[in-house]
Amino acid sequence: MALPSSLHFRMRPGLIVLAAVLVVSYLFFTFSFRAKLEEDAIEFRENLTWAIFQIQKELIDTLRLSERAAAGRDVSADDLLLSFDILVSRIDLVIKGDGFQELRQIDSVQQTLDRLNQSIAEIDAELERAGEAPKTIAEILHRVLTAYEGDLQRISLEAIHYSSERNTVHNAEISDQMNILQMLFIGNLVIIAGVVFIAVRQALKAYNAAFKAEEQAMERRFIEETAERTKLEALGSLAGGVAHEINTPAQYVMANLDFLKDAFSDLARSDGAPVSDDDMAYYREEVPVAISQSKDGMRQIAVIVQAIKNFAHPGEGNKDKVSIEDEIGNAILLTNNLIKFAVDLSTDIDADLPMVVGRPNELNQVLINLIMNAAYAIEDGQKSIGAASAMGKITISAKRRGQKIDIRVHDNGPGIPEHVAARIFDPFFTTKPVGVGTGQGLAISQRIIFKTFNGKLFHDDSVEGACFVIQLPVSEDEPEPHEQRQ
Repeated sequence: MALPSSLHFRMRPGLIVLAAVLVVSYLFFTFSFRAKLEEDAIEFRENLTWAIFQIQKELIDTLRLSERAAAGRDVSADDLLLSFDILVSRIDLVIKGDGFQELRQIDSVQQTLDRLNQSIAEIDAELERAGEAPKTIAEILHRVLTAYEGDLQRISLEAIHYSSERNTVHNAEISDQMNILQMLFIGNLVIIAGVVFIAVRQALKAYNAAFKAEEQAMERRFIEETAERTKLEALGSLAGGVAHEINTPAQYVMANLDFLKDAFSDLARSDGAPVSDDDMAYYREEVPVAISQSKDGMRQIAVIVQAIKNFAHPGEGNKDKVSIEDEIGNAILLTNNLIKFAVDLSTDIDADLPMVVGRPNELNQVLINLIMNAAYAIEDGQKSIGAASAMGKITISAKRRGQKIDIRVHDNGPGIPEHVAARIFDPFFTTKPVGVGTGQGLAISQRIIFKTFNGKLFHDDSVEGACFVIQLPVSEDEPEPHEQRQ
């Protein structure tokens, strides 16, 4: 049945308005999509150039430190070697990291990295022969690495140029495809607006899904690389404290060895004179004590070294059973020297806690981040009220709740304001001054707990101060609590 002409007349303006709305909406989406592509192009370029800039930064730091040492300033051999090791780690990350494959496709970048790798091997060989004199170490580092300042500046510019060209081509292809769609959309809108609208909507959904998938993949790679970089930065911050913790037992081991050397020399006199009964009684009493103390000292050093090794070891994708008690102990051991003068740290851990499944070094990284955040918050709170001399308190508890384990890191600092608490897990959000905080620690920690341990990390605002809760599922083959008691 035909429609009345008056109805056709009334429908025509409606179709025109509908068509105009659809065209404007589509154009608006197109421009928004292109703007988003430009933002992603900038982010991709920054990801590539970040790697070169980090190597360049560490190279400059090492050269400046070498110049200070060569000038006779107070720079130790450990400082020089630590700076060099950090530079090497940055180079290894770019050479071996999956996220930098496109960067390595640039010939000049790959050639410079290869030459840097060869120079590192040469430096290592020379350092083995050079001894521990800071000036000698500084001369080797400065002589070999100076030549790379200009090379790194050049390849950083080439990386920017490469990423710009890559993004231009990529965006042009997508823009061409969108222009074709736009022309088809406008041409067919007059004939059958409804059909075209449905087709375009489906196409937009497909584009959105593909774009979202690519965006999520880029975000995942970026966070994984950032987590590893954050771990290396934390390792650098902890290095001084760990060295101090090792130095104490090492000193009394050396003292005991000197004593044992003197005792042996006395007992094995070349002149054949007998040892007095008093001396012999003294040695019988003190020599076993010296040996026992030395064993304890070496055992303590071994524990510290194992803790830093577990923390620094990169994740290889394989999960294993993790001891909560051991990871808490390692985190406390590595942070102790940095916080012990300002914070009293106590623990409340259930006996015989079951294992959880994940990667030990990643749980260690999360715990260290939470402990250091709590210490910084306490310190800032004390300064704001003029009570810097008062000791803060951090309590770490681990309790089993059925088939889950709750790990709580609770401090008596000023707490987290409500308007800040809603954003603390957002990437790059920080309340610290520029250059002090990156705003990535909690975001990375939450992702580690969720992705690696299938758990949760959240803030408990029901208590005073700040309290962060790590909730982890117990390993499936661990018995229920009542089965353990039988």
